[in-house]
Amino acid sequence: VGAVGLSIARYAFAAHKISTIALPTVLFASRPDMGKVVRHAFAARLLDEQLAALRHDGLLEGLSGVMTGYFAEADQVEIVAEHIKKIQELNRDVMIMVDPVLGDFDTGFYVSQEVGIAVRDRLLPLADIITPNLFEFLWLTDGDMLNDRPSVLSIDQFEIKCQNLSAENIVVTSATIEPQAGQNDLWQISTVLVTNQGAKVFPAMFHGNVPKGTGDVFAADLLSRMAFGQPLDQGVSQTVKRLEYIADKARGLKAIEPYLLFNPNKLFQLSE
Repeated sequence: VGAVGLSIARYAFAAHKISTIALPTVLFASRPDMGKVVRHAFAARLLDEQLAALRHDGLLEGLSGVMTGYFAEADQVEIVAEHIKKIQELNRDVMIMVDPVLGDFDTGFYVSQEVGIAVRDRLLPLADIITPNLFEFLWLTDGDMLNDRPSVLSIDQFEIKCQNLSAENIVVTSATIEPQAGQNDLWQISTVLVTNQGAKVFPAMFHGNVPKGTGDVFAADLLSRMAFGQPLDQGVSQTVKRLEYIADKARGLKAIEPYLLFNPNKLFQLSE
C-alpha cells in the first residue's frame, strides 16, 4: 500500500516503453508513514545469487542503464557494488545512476548510518549520475546529522559542496523552497544540476500534501531520458516538468498512482 521505490519506479520506466529487470531489497506491507511497519529485507546472498544468474544468462551485458535505490542492509550495498563493477566491465556504455535513498527532513533517516556510509563510499564512486534530495545531499557532502531544513544555499555553495562527492553529475532535488507572497502551500522548489561545466537551476512550483515516491519517479524518468540519448541538462529540464505535473495531480492522494505516469501530452515525449 502506498507505492514507493520499485513499486512506482518501474511504471516510470514503462511510461517510456523501457523494459526493466527489477530486484527488490526489502518488502513492506505498506509504506512506513501509513501505518504499522512490517519489514522483510532480502538477504544479500539472495541478491548475489539473482544477479549472478542474470549475468550467467547474458541479461546484464546489454543494459542501457542501472539504477540503485533503497537498501535495507549495508551488505546489500556491497554485493550490488561488486556486480555493478562487473556490468561496467561487460559494457562501458552502461549508465549508472545512484539514487541515494537515505532520508528527508520530515522523517529523518530511512536507513542506518552503516547503509548511508556504504552507499557513499561504495556506490557513489561507480555512478555516472546521482540524484539525492537536499537532505541526502547535505549529509553526503557534510556528514552531519540533520534536524532542520537549512537556509537556501547559493549556487556557489552547491558547487563547493559537490567537490566532496566522487560523482561527476549531481542532480539535487528539493533543493530550495521559497514562499511566494499570498500563497500557503504553493512555493517554488528547485532542482540543481552540477557538472564539471558548472551548475544550472531548474525551478518548478512546489505542491504541498504530495505522497512519497516523487524522488523514485524523478530518478527513473531521468534515467529513461538518458537511455534514449538526451543531453543531461535537457533530460533534467523535462523530468522537472513531468514531476511538476505529477505532483499537482497527486495532491491529497495516499500514493502516486501509476496511471498518473501515463500522460499522452507531447510535452513529455522523449523525441523533444
